[in-house]
Amino acid sequence: MVSMIASGMSRAKKVVMSRLVPLARMNSSFDIQFWQKVAPQVRFAAAWEMVQELPHWNPRYDYQQRLQRSVASLKRRPR
Repeated sequence: MVSMIASGMSRAKKVVMSRLVPLARMNSSFDIQFWQKVAPQVRFAAAWEMVQELPHWNPRYDYQQRLQRSVASLKRRPR
């Protein structure tokens, strides 16, 4: 059984979802539905929590406690 609870923001509504399926029928649709119901602030807090927990699982990432920074440059093509 998969059960997830998301909270973390003081005024955020708690989202509780669960499902019971055979292992062979598991897919990501449940996860997508769950995270679509959760506020963006809670999603960010959960992502940051995972970043902070990574060094505990894999010590080689101990020095990288930050989110990836990406830069893009968009240029308009001449007409």
